[in-house]
Amino acid sequence: MSEERKFKTQTDWVVQILRDAILKGEIKPGEKLRQENLAQQLGISPTPIREAFRRLEVEGILIHLPHKGVRVVEFNIQDAKEVCLIRSALEGLAARLAVTSAEAEELARLAEKLEKIHAEMQECLQNEHYDRLADLHDDFHMSLYTLANSPRLQQLITIFRSNYPQDTLWIIPDRAAESLQEHWVIIEAVRRGDEQLTEKLVRQHLESAMMALVEHLKSSDLDSLLGGW
Repeated sequence: MSEERKFKTQTDWVVQILRDAILKGEIKPGEKLRQENLAQQLGISPTPIREAFRRLEVEGILIHLPHKGVRVVEFNIQDAKEVCLIRSALEGLAARLAVTSAEAEELARLAEKLEKIHAEMQECLQNEHYDRLADLHDDFHMSLYTLANSPRLQQLITIFRSNYPQDTLWIIPDRAAESLQEHWVIIEAVRRGDEQLTEKLVRQHLESAMMALVEHLKSSDLDSLLGGW
């Protein structure tokens, strides 16, 4: 099955392609996106490209500027801090709700699933399969948040996770290994059914990623490289 067929509409497919490319840094902050070029590259009509642009504008990932066209939003360090604080609140809440609302058997199944994801992430890190590693990182978090059974909260989380123009796993040395260590203690808290500790650890995990990113930008002069991230 082709990647396109996994999505309900071509617009959904294009949104995912663009979102992933932006998060992984393949499309840079401030970079201009051309509807006609993308349509030709993907072999589809311009209509779903245009609709995808509009959706990503609503999510705050793209911006349409008069006489400049559609571009990826540029972030500065303060923007990154703000998004991280909002994410930590939303995702911490989702983690707590997941553990609070789940039965013991559900938590056991979730812990087992998270362990399997964690093991595969370790293997990807050792083999430097960073594309798959980033996907598994998202799977880990969303597997936990989905158990909260709060569609509105999950929608907000998806939007704000998309507001990070770079995935810290890709650009910060040793951050992936640190992330795996943080994931493991989250799994232990889930297994014990400790909703307060799970929330605390998820929040700390996100705040650690933000602090690592800010320090990396300051020390490596990537602030200008990433368009003021």
